[in-house]
Amino acid sequence: MVARACNSVPSHDAQSNCAKYDTWVECHSNLQLGVRGYTTRPSSVILRYSNYNVDCMEGLFPSNAESDGGSSNDRTRYRRENFIMYLPENGILEEVSLFITVVRMPAPLAGYLTTIQDNTQNMVRERRISSLKEFSECWKAAVDLDELWTRIIDQLSEQPRRFSFTALYTATLAADDSASDSSGIESDDVAYALHQMCRGYNVTPEDLKVIDLASDKIPILPLMCKSHSSRTPVLISKQDIPDVWQQIAKSQSFGDEVRHAVVLPSSSNKLSKVQALLILGLSTRRAHDDHYKKFFLEVQRLLAQSCVYSRSDQEETGTCHAYSD
Repeated sequence: MVARACNSVPSHDAQSNCAKYDTWVECHSNLQLGVRGYTTRPSSVILRYSNYNVDCMEGLFPSNAESDGGSSNDRTRYRRENFIMYLPENGILEEVSLFITVVRMPAPLAGYLTTIQDNTQNMVRERRISSLKEFSECWKAAVDLDELWTRIIDQLSEQPRRFSFTALYTATLAADDSASDSSGIESDDVAYALHQMCRGYNVTPEDLKVIDLASDKIPILPLMCKSHSSRTPVLISKQDIPDVWQQIAKSQSFGDEVRHAVVLPSSSNKLSKVQALLILGLSTRRAHDDHYKKFFLEVQRLLAQSCVYSRSDQEETGTCHAYSD
């Protein structure tokens, strides 16, 4: 845990948690000193103090909090899992999941023992596993590419704090042989049109509506071209994210600027067409690390598989119509 940082948090839940945490800290000076002594977040903090009244924690522990005793003389334990706060890490507010345990000291000892553990990695891992499962079930059920694009935008738009903005570009020459060289490998002079932004946002500058990967008129184009050529996710830095996308992220997420975004091509095989480029703004309260990279590799794998399934269903449907005619 680290020093408190509860300013500029638009989330009502976060504000509520910060208020409860402030009350807790201000009521107990030795807990306050124990928390404020850190500049980075350790895995756990253990604090012992005697001047403590559990009643002041009302709201921090839910009514169904675990209790090991029934009377005030018993050894009582209160637990709170996944207590979400936004605390600074290297000068930037990040979402933190805390596992808090308060235990009454046994007689003849007085006071309580509190353990505060950083459970963020476990929380994030479980959340991402759940997201991948939901994506797989939803995307692979699409019967054609148009339905797949709609499902992707709709699902990602429901999670603005995990994906601060979404932009989906589809290739205008994806099915044209002129977009490939003699070896069958797709060239980089393919044009992409903006299919849709995250739900509810339709205002887009002209230079972002249709893009030519061979151009470098705007900073993001070379990165999209790199992703298209390599068939791998490519990270976009803050300075290369268009201002209009930053404004979308601010309006629907935490009010912060996006530090990173990522381009995901719809194919991981250089011999197959890239039907689309999916651009996702990363969470403004999550650091980009190796775990984040692996997550987006999995998202790209699902995107590529879903494109294959959707095209197969589309071709089978077309064949059936041809025979019926």
